[in-house]
Amino acid sequence: MVENIKHMQTKEELIREEVISTAQRLFQKYGFAKTTMEDIAKASGRGKSTLYYYYKSKDEIFEAVLLKEANEAVSAVLEATKKETSAGMKLRVYFKNSFQIIRSKINLYEVMRDELINTNAGPLCQKAINNSIKEFNTREKQVVKEILSLGIKNNEFTADVNDNIDLTVYVIITGLRTIAINLAFDEKELYSYIQEDKIDVMINILFKGIEKQR
Repeated sequence: MVENIKHMQTKEELIREEVISTAQRLFQKYGFAKTTMEDIAKASGRGKSTLYYYYKSKDEIFEAVLLKEANEAVSAVLEATKKETSAGMKLRVYFKNSFQIIRSKINLYEVMRDELINTNAGPLCQKAINNSIKEFNTREKQVVKEILSLGIKNNEFTADVNDNIDLTVYVIITGLRTIAINLAFDEKELYSYIQEDKIDVMINILFKGIEKQR
């Protein structure tokens, strides 16, 4: 009986993952408004009744897709930082990978932009976007604070960072979030700033400042 329950749970998780991955592709290609539950069911090879068994609405699927995107982004950045030992290098890798992820997710950001300004999207869609942003921010803040805490422990950062760790986390996260938001609202000029050869320049400006060392 226990083995059967485990098997059923695994099967349910696989179906959910399949549905979300399918919806993720459709939302990125067509947007939220133009994608229907029938589209998702057909593309995933499932009946609509099966789809509604796992998800009550398209809004619920959309929220799951956004949370999946957020979790994938944070996990990818975390995995990259594990290879570094110093907090300074971890932060550099964190930034570089975050910018690369932002660049790779431009299509999704454009979809989110359209849904945010589309009055037909509905309050549930807006709630899904807000929930995913809050979840992403919470996880990202935790990652950055852990890296800064390591740097403080190893005496890598200035007294300003040591005395204002929460403020430093806020500044770092706000900088990244501003870039993501501006990209979402089609600031084409920013596209050139997150190319490979410009990312290192941005990181150096952030960590070394713009004043000459005297």
